[in-house]
Amino acid sequence: MVCDAIREETGAQVSIYGVGGVRGNFTKGPIRVWDVATVLPFKNKLVLMELSGKHLKQIIERFPISPGVSGMRYKIANRKIVEATVDGKPLDENSTYTVATIDWLVSLYFTDITSAKYLDTLSIDALINYIKKRKVISPVDDGRRQVE
Repeated sequence: MVCDAIREETGAQVSIYGVGGVRGNFTKGPIRVWDVATVLPFKNKLVLMELSGKHLKQIIERFPISPGVSGMRYKIANRKIVEATVDGKPLDENSTYTVATIDWLVSLYFTDITSAKYLDTLSIDALINYIKKRKVISPVDDGRRQVE
């Protein structure tokens, strides 16, 4: 859901978020801003960039724990992507994709990116906007991230 919120907020084709940055879960019932702040306690700004499919693939493989994504699906075996799609089409290593993430992850995994555009929007605000727009949210595991 965090990745979906970031992608929707930025209009990116793909969003990537480190699963370790999600620090809680929502419980059944009304969700308050405090609940969202518990799930995303860090004040990370959103970043939008352009990456080749090859670079996108390499970055996902660099994460120590396979990251959450939106706009794409991938399958990893032995720390290598063996299958990936973006918007339902096979990942093309020669194509360019718009990718959104947070500033903290840029400093760790995207240091060689020159196209990074830092936005004034925080990840928590993207998630709040996402929830407000839907009014009701439910957990979904759609298999977009498969690790063998």
